[in-house]
Amino acid sequence: MTINPRSHHGAIIDPMPDQPDSRRLRIFLYGEIDMATAHRAQSVIDDALGGYPDRLDIDLGDVSFLDSSGITMLMGCWRRADGLGCRLSVVNARPNVYRVLQITGVLGVLDVATPV
Repeated sequence: MTINPRSHHGAIIDPMPDQPDSRRLRIFLYGEIDMATAHRAQSVIDDALGGYPDRLDIDLGDVSFLDSSGITMLMGCWRRADGLGCRLSVVNARPNVYRVLQITGVLGVLDVATPV
């Protein structure tokens, strides 16, 4: 399944299996994840979780800004994924976005890959 990222007004995404038989999905977020866009990201992630993947990776490599609305959205998605038995991971966060995750204390809860 592919969702055209441009149809989400700069907020998001392409859910796509890493491997054809896999129950693992990766969602690519891009742009600024803030009060104006977090609900769009949440909607796409919720749709992906509706397919009951075993693992869901949220790729923040093209996210330039993340505020408290984005943190709240990520934590809500993590709670929903956990309740469904899905492992949710955050990958490819830019250093400035990783720092926000670090400062807010969510690194102890979310599975977040360290940026290189």
